[in-house]
Amino acid sequence: DRDMVKESAEMLQNEGYDVAYFTHDDLEETEDGYEIDGEQIEALGDSTVFYAEESYLSGKREGRDENRDALKEVERVADEFVNPVSSAEIADDKLIAQRRMERHGINTPDLFRDHTELNSYLEEGNTAVKKSRKGSRGDGFELIDEKVEELDEDTIYQEAIDQTDENIEERRGFMIGDRPVAIEARSTGNDRIEPQNIAAGGEYSSVNKISHGEVSDLRTTSRIFGEGITAVDYFKNTETGEITVLEANKTPYTGINSHSEEDVHEEVAKHLAATRGDIEPETGLPDSIQELMDEPELQPDISSLFRRTPDRHSVNI
Repeated sequence: DRDMVKESAEMLQNEGYDVAYFTHDDLEETEDGYEIDGEQIEALGDSTVFYAEESYLSGKREGRDENRDALKEVERVADEFVNPVSSAEIADDKLIAQRRMERHGINTPDLFRDHTELNSYLEEGNTAVKKSRKGSRGDGFELIDEKVEELDEDTIYQEAIDQTDENIEERRGFMIGDRPVAIEARSTGNDRIEPQNIAAGGEYSSVNKISHGEVSDLRTTSRIFGEGITAVDYFKNTETGEITVLEANKTPYTGINSHSEEDVHEEVAKHLAATRGDIEPETGLPDSIQELMDEPELQPDISSLFRRTPDRHSVNI
């Protein structure tokens, strides 16, 4: 969101960086290409460009495709561009995004690919979720329990995760590169099953301890969508440790900063400086987040691979 751009850019400005602001309204297409305030965008050739305005890049918003085309031209000439427009396009298409996560072994809600499969699931007394294939903030979200005649190609249909289960917690991981810098738990404070974002009246709290498997899934999801800056929304079963990833957002809202022990805007500023090669990139988890090793029973038992002999160990192959 624009707060992230403003706060992070001001921090860089205070460190002596030359910072210029422009919006999609400032990008003008001419016969010779795109201009910003009358100057050809080739002038950005030695710049790092950082965008985070979701409203004109995602969903079905008016002018989205034109704005993306303009940003692709900016990306073409800029020295560095955060985040690549292509990664936002992939993440914005929830169907393509989920299929990509599935191919990389990420656990996601079951996806129904035809109405016969969906109706069989509903006939068993289950509830499904439908939501806009392209959109944000819960666009098109609806619970369904009645059979459908066909699937809408602009909608995706998934199994519903029962958030009334006290062991199910919805979380968001704010990733910079493959590094989780803030984790939040999200809830509505009631028994509704719906997206727990600010648009739905969600309440947030900071999470300071996460499992090794959680870190691994967050990192894998971030890499799938080109690293950079990514918010990963997921469910965690606090009893079993199971992670179910819902989606990734490449233009995330930084309200997480209000209850995070880390200054997310500062982390973004440092990432941009590291992208330019001015400082070394941050590695590992921040001090405010502790990584817990998974419980022993969740680890594979490899003891049967070994047998003891009088003078050595050998491996059963």
